[in-house]
Amino acid sequence: MLRQKFLSREGDALGKFLRYDEESAIVSLKIAGYTPKWHLKPGEVVPVHVSTEFPQFCARLMRLKGAIRNAADWDTKAVQIPLTDDQSYLGSKAPLAKGSCIKVALQIEEPMIALASRLWFRALPAGSATIMDLDFDGSLIRFVANAAGTLSVRLRENGREREIECDLSAILERHWYDFAVVIDRTAGKIGLVLRNMTAGVVSGTAVNADVPLAKLSGFVLGGHAHTVDGRYGDMDAKVEAPRVWTNVPDAYDSLVSDHAPPPLASWNLGDMSKPDRVRETHGRFPDALLFNAPTRAVTSSSWRGQATSFAERPDLYAAVALHADDIDDALWPVAFELTLPENLKSGVYCLVLSQTKAVDYSDPMQFYPVPLFVVPGEAQQNAEIALVLPTFSYRAYSNNTLYEEANEKLFKLKGPTRSGALYDYCIEHGLKSHYCLHDDGSGVHLASLKRPQATVRPDLVSQLHSFTHQLSADLEILEWLEKDARSYAVLTDELLHEDGANALSPYKVAITGSHPEYSTTEQLDAYGEYNAAGGNIMYLGGNGFILRVTIDPARPWIQELRRGDGGGIWPEEPGEAHHQTDGKPGGLWRRIGRPPNVTFGLGFSAMGFTGDGNYRIPSTCELHALPENLRKVLGSIGHGNSFGIAGLELDSYDAALGSAPNAVVFGEVNSVPGHYIPVHEYLGELGIDPVEAVDDCIRANLIWIPKGPKGEVFATGSIRWTSGLNVDGDPTKVRAITAAALVDMTVHGR
Repeated sequence: MLRQKFLSREGDALGKFLRYDEESAIVSLKIAGYTPKWHLKPGEVVPVHVSTEFPQFCARLMRLKGAIRNAADWDTKAVQIPLTDDQSYLGSKAPLAKGSCIKVALQIEEPMIALASRLWFRALPAGSATIMDLDFDGSLIRFVANAAGTLSVRLRENGREREIECDLSAILERHWYDFAVVIDRTAGKIGLVLRNMTAGVVSGTAVNADVPLAKLSGFVLGGHAHTVDGRYGDMDAKVEAPRVWTNVPDAYDSLVSDHAPPPLASWNLGDMSKPDRVRETHGRFPDALLFNAPTRAVTSSSWRGQATSFAERPDLYAAVALHADDIDDALWPVAFELTLPENLKSGVYCLVLSQTKAVDYSDPMQFYPVPLFVVPGEAQQNAEIALVLPTFSYRAYSNNTLYEEANEKLFKLKGPTRSGALYDYCIEHGLKSHYCLHDDGSGVHLASLKRPQATVRPDLVSQLHSFTHQLSADLEILEWLEKDARSYAVLTDELLHEDGANALSPYKVAITGSHPEYSTTEQLDAYGEYNAAGGNIMYLGGNGFILRVTIDPARPWIQELRRGDGGGIWPEEPGEAHHQTDGKPGGLWRRIGRPPNVTFGLGFSAMGFTGDGNYRIPSTCELHALPENLRKVLGSIGHGNSFGIAGLELDSYDAALGSAPNAVVFGEVNSVPGHYIPVHEYLGELGIDPVEAVDDCIRANLIWIPKGPKGEVFATGSIRWTSGLNVDGDPTKVRAITAAALVDMTVHGR
């Protein structure tokens, strides 16, 4: 599909785009890479995985000192860090290891073998999907579901392949089926039986393989016995109850009945004791290996709403959801290991990969910045300020391609940006974010760091609203701290998740990013305990801390999201709102019982993608209740005058949701462009006049919570607030207000 035929609307040097001829395909990035973790300490060693078209490539470690708004900023706002090695490496191109499947290395020599599994398609495949692949020492028998729901058998031996259509009932979407195959190895015959478990309809057929078969050496559900170009699986479906028989009954249809004979081997896929394997039920045969992180904690064939959590009734969750675009580990080669200098300062870094040491920053195809966040070492915790970068939100948005399908009536600012090549790369390679859908229409629950994070880069401009976003937006905060020569350290969500409030305890002030949307229980505990102990928080964003994520303790590079009934991006299947990593419910913290208002004073209330509005001081606000420096700045602005930036997603004060009753609300939304709407959590309160109720819900606030039983809180209620921190002349007074609040917090201390 052709996607980019335009130049950036920004017109700057960094707006150089991929250019296409009419017949051309998408042109990929020339180089990309990733590390298995982002937050590192000085002296730590991290492997760097790279795939590139360049036969040789270079790597340079850069410390960022500000926002990258154009190509020239790479030279003025990024400092190269000397490294001891050559920084020149051999390059090679590697495929992405994609697609989840279930593999069993089970060897059987008996002449008759039967295998069965249950399956459920949310949507039928657009082309074809492998249900089961059997390996008879190199001779392959593959059972395939096609777009019309029909099944076929593909036989491959000695490099020759033929396909035979099966005379079975067509598979229907959203119906559970029990599917069994019987292999007569000596005669080379194959029997197939399919039972619709909803309707009870059974159909069967026979296929002649024409040749005797060697012993069975293994089978795969949902994928291939031998990978090609990194492809492990190619089916989007739930699977359940793999079984194997060697004492095969004469009536094959009994294998898919409720009275099937006891199998020789079976695997209960609801066994969640290990993340990537399931023990054989009898303990006599090999484990079933779960490749590429399929989704677990999904309902199986016996689920009828009896429970809504696998922790309550694991027998109703004995299935695994496979997807053709799942990635646990892309399996790119380790090009080199990066050893961070022992004296490296805490901050935001990029490992810039390029063909030559002289980088053409005007062309995003030619270089790739791998993000690294260096947290303080043991001897570096002497700063007053902790800038906590919302890396869980970076993970959630990474590789997001939502653009063409976004409604232009809502997303008025969407359009081509300098980052178009990144979107194309993600689409070309099937990389998905927590905002994407699998091919069957189900939401992407798991996101791995062991793959390229193509949109997590300092120079990103979102095509959805033509603004910087996440990391690229948060660099405005870092630039402001650098300009004011503030003593700060960079922390990450992962560090708070792992170390709790201890990670924040050395600092007088903890500053959030501009859009810290996603958080774990442990991370919120860290903020809450820090604030309760007198720590001060500056929440410089909007739509923050609203959705719960979890980190897989066995695979910390994997983040899980279950949206529950919140988020409005994709719906969960009934009964599948609990996280597989801890068994607890996902979705909106407000629904779970922990709204962000409790810790941060504000909560998500409205959104709009048509431009920025501003604030005014409420007529009821008593400025004398504010601390000295903040009071002076707001006094100079005066009541009735507009200031600040209210844009994209907005938060408001709501005592009913836990906002502190002693908070000073010193800003209320003055105006926003048309097409801003309340979030659906507030739409349930429309009352008699829905138009008036909607208008009332489009609100945003700025607040100050004074020191009391807890530390102070300054909250801005707008994702776009920080975009004004470094504007010449400070026309919106964003810098003056934020700086005053920071001075008040650091002077007071803890």
